[in-house]
Amino acid sequence: MKKLRVGIATLIVTCSMVATSSVSANDPYSAIIADQENGRYKQALSQISTLLANNANDAQALLLKGNVSKLMGNTTEAASIFKQLINQYPAMPEAYNNLAVLYADKGQTALAIETLQQVFSTSDSYATAYKNLRELYNQMASSAYREALDIDKKTKQKTGQYALLSKTLYGASVTQAPDAVGILNDNSTANASDVATPSTGQSTTKPTVVTQTKAVDINEQITGMVQAWSQAWSQRSVKDYFSFYHQNFIPPSKMSRKRWEAYRGKRIQRPKFIEIDVIGITVKQLSPKSATAIFEQHYRSDTFKDTVVKKLSLRKEQGKWLIIQEVTL
Repeated sequence: MKKLRVGIATLIVTCSMVATSSVSANDPYSAIIADQENGRYKQALSQISTLLANNANDAQALLLKGNVSKLMGNTTEAASIFKQLINQYPAMPEAYNNLAVLYADKGQTALAIETLQQVFSTSDSYATAYKNLRELYNQMASSAYREALDIDKKTKQKTGQYALLSKTLYGASVTQAPDAVGILNDNSTANASDVATPSTGQSTTKPTVVTQTKAVDINEQITGMVQAWSQAWSQRSVKDYFSFYHQNFIPPSKMSRKRWEAYRGKRIQRPKFIEIDVIGITVKQLSPKSATAIFEQHYRSDTFKDTVVKKLSLRKEQGKWLIIQEVTL
């Protein structure tokens, strides 16, 4: 898969839907891609116009027109073209990916993620879409973490490297669009950390016994809470699911709590079924009222399945452990 790096975005200029061996130096699309790579945008648009004059439904030509429009700064036209391709060819992954790149460049992280999640069951372009999704989750986690620590909010953060797709299996001869792709669910990931353990010294004094008992109680409390949280998610019970989140929960990408709940509610209710399994829950107490839980999460629905490692930051409020932050690393 050939790529063209322009600014923060990487344009993929080969397509999962066109055999590599069929793209030759004399191929009209290859000539357009060469112009695109070398900044000859007007020349590229001229060649694209010729192709579209012969076949207005040439998906490959439309995809390239969208990319060139984006590179020339006409993001409104580019978005319109990518949306047109999605409506015309619902299983065309490149159009979803490139529309998501436009959203990401504008800072509309939630929309970018939502769009990328529709790619996963389409083709080999999944790899690029998945990479972009990881970039967005990392940006969200970094932003939430910096907010929580109140670290130099005026410092400009590094922008993610998002990749555009420039070739599609849908060539000029496509006359019928494949079946539409289902909307998938989002899941966060994180890395595991070490778990603190009580001292194994020889002392058997009463204070030592009391400390160990408290540690066991906290571990059991949090483990039970995580299992109940995953069960509410599996049952697609939105109200119960949200009840596990602290009132000061830090939503990703600077979302408001109201907007985040609306977003997550749709993600939970849309699938026909959801199965969540949590394995290897490890608890680390940070203070009497704060802790972390790290575990392997297995997600499966009628449209998507994934296995990730997740980290929940927890705060104790009125005797209950609640989620204050949910991050992916």
